[in-house]
Amino acid sequence: ISMLDVRTANPNTHIFDLQQSLDTADPLHANDVKPLPLHLANAFPGFKPGDLLVSYNTTNLLFVVDPVSLKLKWWRMGSWDRQHDPNWNPDGSISVLSNNTREVERGNRHHSDIVAIDPSILDNRILIHGRDYGFFCTFNGRHVLTDAGTLLITSSTQGRVFEVDRAGRVVFDFVNLYDAEKQLYLHVSDAFY
Repeated sequence: ISMLDVRTANPNTHIFDLQQSLDTADPLHANDVKPLPLHLANAFPGFKPGDLLVSYNTTNLLFVVDPVSLKLKWWRMGSWDRQHDPNWNPDGSISVLSNNTREVERGNRHHSDIVAIDPSILDNRILIHGRDYGFFCTFNGRHVLTDAGTLLITSSTQGRVFEVDRAGRVVFDFVNLYDAEKQLYLHVSDAFY
């Protein structure tokens, strides 16, 4: 699907005009797309199986587009910062890994968060406060809500995979340490349960 065609199909929606920098080859940085799975469709009224959840990292934008008509069905920006890995969840929420890298550039937070939003009422909440877990990654991080109700998180730049249960306890923690003396970690891009 061409994003130019999506823009053309939505002439009165100007969210794609927001760009952090025109100096880069990838000013929007589309970093993930997830179709709505059939088994989760009932949790998302207003959407249908196969609708695409798309993440534009540079503009902090998530949107849902019909892959046939190319019409936008939903969009939201600003509740996360340079996000990765949006997911459709069984409770009807969409969750995303908020890198929070702009805050670091401003000299503020040094942690990433997992943020969830209810697309029907735009209510968002932080599922995992990264500062409580020493969690910070700048790119390529992942998260998944497991069948057991835990969150499995990949902190790529920390070389770390950890799992947090519903009570907020870390029940699994793996660090891919390369050199303890120099505090060097090998990149971990994903984990599966």
